[in-house]
Amino acid sequence: MLHVSAFDQTCKPQSVPKGSEIEVEVEHTRRGLLVRRVVSMRPPASFIDDDKFVHAKVRWFNKKRGYGFLTRGDGTEDIFIHAVTLKASAPLLELTQHMSVLVVVEPSTDGRPKAMHVRAAPAEAAGT
Repeated sequence: MLHVSAFDQTCKPQSVPKGSEIEVEVEHTRRGLLVRRVVSMRPPASFIDDDKFVHAKVRWFNKKRGYGFLTRGDGTEDIFIHAVTLKASAPLLELTQHMSVLVVVEPSTDGRPKAMHVRAAPAEAAGT
């Protein structure tokens, strides 16, 4: 069960768009699982401002392994991308080598850049 009291001041329940990914802390109770606290919330890519996306190209992506790497458009760093992120934000997108994409990048738990949302780049940006 998810009760409104599990949300804190930084993440209000009325501001959670449909399709958001929510990370929670749960507790086992005699009635079943109870959400104690909402740890983080990721809105679906359609709710993210366009200026948060950066251009990148697929360096490689291995479907069997479930992950790959993108190269930032300016060539400064590689960005890790996991199949779960791809499935959540662009389930019909097939990543191919050198394909242009738009991604929202955040640091992973080890501080390295990780793609949090991905979508195909518009046709006019594909040449960049």
